Amino acid sequence: MRQRIFFKYEKRIRDQSPLDKVFEYFSTQEQDGQEFLTPVDMLRAVVPTYPPSESTADRSGYLAGEPRSKAVQPNWSKSEASFFQQFDVDGDGTISYPEFLLLLTLLSIPGKDVKTIFDVVDLDSNGYLDKSEFMVVVELLQGMANVHTSSVGRSKKLLLDGTHAGLFVAFFGKDGSKKLYLPEFRDFLDRLHDELVRLEFRHYDCNRTGSITALDFGRSLAATADIRNVDRLLDKVDAMVPELARQRLTLEEFRSVAEMRRNVHTLVVALEFFRQVGRSLSKDDFSKLLVKLMRVSLSAKVLDVIFAVFDDGDGALDVPAFLEAMQRREVMWARRRNPDADGAPTDALLRALDRIRSWLPGGSTDLAGFRVPA
Repeated sequence: MRQRIFFKYEKRIRDQSPLDKVFEYFSTQEQDGQEFLTPVDMLRAVVPTYPPSESTADRSGYLAGEPRSKAVQPNWSKSEASFFQQFDVDGDGTISYPEFLLLLTLLSIPGKDVKTIFDVVDLDSNGYLDKSEFMVVVELLQGMANVHTSSVGRSKKLLLDGTHAGLFVAFFGKDGSKKLYLPEFRDFLDRLHDELVRLEFRHYDCNRTGSITALDFGRSLAATADIRNVDRLLDKVDAMVPELARQRLTLEEFRSVAEMRRNVHTLVVALEFFRQVGRSLSKDDFSKLLVKLMRVSLSAKVLDVIFAVFDDGDGALDVPAFLEAMQRREVMWARRRNPDADGAPTDALLRALDRIRSWLPGGSTDLAGFRVPA
């Protein structure tokens, strides 16, 4: 019960608090008076993670005024930070506050929209973005996703100048003259998502056995649902038959679910069709759909857990509950983005990108010193 209480408390922090408060709660490193995230902190700051069943830990962050020595420290070593070290200026694999905001912003880009966003902002159509063009992407996405910090009470332990963040150096070089091409950008986003999947798996694999329990996998599925539905779904996880709860899943099985989730938009129409015509969705139907539409094959264990968590009471998949949890996970990076009256968030984003040309004087494509108008 204590684990669930803290889990829900931390979930509300992620969902409802300004990002500087999220950063401060989950950060465990301090250097020269500045706070930093480890890669594991980064995961826990953006992904709802339930305490591992094979651990005694009950929370991920620490409360204001609580000594760090008494806070729950993530199981992390610098050798596990290779992905983040590639854009870390001092090479220690930690993540500054500006880098946290930048990574969160990049995570908000839907996979299906990467090329569209890249092409629209590539104003001179030369196939790459320079640093000025990339800054426009970041500024627009942060505006659309409402990536913000609190206006008062910000800790002095947070660096706010992100113009020299390590990721910018990795993309554009120390002098800012390198070019960022679409394949490189898409590859980075894919690796960023995959790294978070790997870190999430290692969070539950706290004993480093190379596998996690089906119980932990079920909790990872329930953890991303709306806070109002979490207790009901976690109760269903806890009610799984012991034979299923004790089974173990590999990283590849865990990754296959992440692949399904990142492409869940292709499933929506098919699953809604089943629901609208009143046809129940069996495990066999669901498995065949995934293979046909996504070329994703889920193991029998994974399917058993999904149907245990999202069962409709008659042995079929509860489509609305399943889609809500899966889609919420993929938009949680942009959870502060609010649809306007004219359409969906992505539509509004693309309209905003299209307005860039109108903001540039005389149709110029020179973005030096450009700022998005208030």
